[in-house]
Amino acid sequence: HKANQAATIYAFEPNPTKLKRLKTNINLNDAGSQINVQAYALAENEGTVSFHMSAGDTISDVSSVYAGHSRSFNHFEQVTVSVPSVSLDFFFKDRKQKIELIKIDVELYEIYVLRGMRDILIKDRPVIFCEIFNDIIKRKQNPLIDNEIPKGITVQIVEFLQSVQYYFYSVT
Repeated sequence: HKANQAATIYAFEPNPTKLKRLKTNINLNDAGSQINVQAYALAENEGTVSFHMSAGDTISDVSSVYAGHSRSFNHFEQVTVSVPSVSLDFFFKDRKQKIELIKIDVELYEIYVLRGMRDILIKDRPVIFCEIFNDIIKRKQNPLIDNEIPKGITVQIVEFLQSVQYYFYSVT
């Protein structure tokens, strides 16, 4: 927001606890007119997803569609909530502005978010910053996710990005 006062920013946050905190931070930074907050999980299609998070108002390290992933980072009571989901292609179907930058941090759900923005990637060619876990390494670190996450999901991300002429670079 501070880097480009003319930008319109959309923030998607499905975790109700983090959503309240995000809105508070936006107000504290006087950015309410520039940042449009949406209480959706991004996905490949419209509907709902089960979302695993800490119980109560506890801020968790990780909330995720995958229970095992969320549990591996948090050592307090977990709850599962149903949250509305939307694809970026559907959400922005009637938009006029070009989408220039997308940041994705969705805790192993990247392929579904990316597939849900195929039209945007082809039309607008935005820069994407995306945290991607290698699923082979992640399974070794956390056996809880082995049955939750499809095998080869990291390869699927690479193949999908190549199909829309995107290539990624590791930024560490």
